[in-house]
Amino acid sequence: MEIGIIITAAARGSRPARKMNPAVPYSPKEIIQAGLDCYSAGAAMVHVHVRDPRTGQPDFKVELFKEVLDGIREKWDMIIDLTTSGLFLEGPNLIGGRFEPIFLKPDICSLDIGSANFQDRVS
Repeated sequence: MEIGIIITAAARGSRPARKMNPAVPYSPKEIIQAGLDCYSAGAAMVHVHVRDPRTGQPDFKVELFKEVLDGIREKWDMIIDLTTSGLFLEGPNLIGGRFEPIFLKPDICSLDIGSANFQDRVS
C-alpha cells in the first residue's frame, strides 16, 4: 500500500493583514507569487482567499479569484482551492455570493458547513 501526502498552503488567509506581517499579499499578482513560492517549497495545493488590492480588505470579487486562478495555472501545475467561506460577505444573496468561485472551475473549493468560532464573531 502506498501512502501519499499532499501539502496544502494558504497563500494568504482570510484574517492576516500587513499590520500583522508586512509580507501578507494583497493584490492578485502578490497572491499568485505567494502561491508559486509555496509550490517551490513543496506544496502541491494552494488555498486562496482574495483581497481588495488597494485596501487589503477581504474581498470576494470573482474577477480577483479568476486572476489568481489563471495566473497560477499559467505557470505551474498546482492544485488550486478557492475558498467559499464568505466570512466577510454582507448583503443580499449571501449563499449565492459564496458559491461564485465554483463557476471558475478550480480544482477544488473549500466549504465550511459548520460554525467556526473566532475571537470577535461566529462564521
